[in-house]
Amino acid sequence: MVSGKVISTSNEIMDFATVQVKGTSIGTRPNEKGIYHLKVDAGKHTLVFKAMGYATVERTVTLQAGERQKLNVKMPVSYTHLTLPTHSTLWP
Repeated sequence: MVSGKVISTSNEIMDFATVQVKGTSIGTRPNEKGIYHLKVDAGKHTLVFKAMGYATVERTVTLQAGERQKLNVKMPVSYTHLTLPTHSTLWP
């Protein structure tokens, strides 16, 4: 089991983020306090934290059988700018 808190770099609770085990359909969302719990088997796993408007964060954890780990994550704002296509038509 991996548990922790997901917040932004400005310490805002990220209850709208998603937490997923990379390459699988195993995932969860933090509660209203930003706390998540994710049950995974023993082994090495990469957790992917995503939220709209924030940079994706990946963290690797290695768990032994029956082990619990705490993994808190701070997500930085993504400053990617959207570029809209422009079209022009010339009329004679």
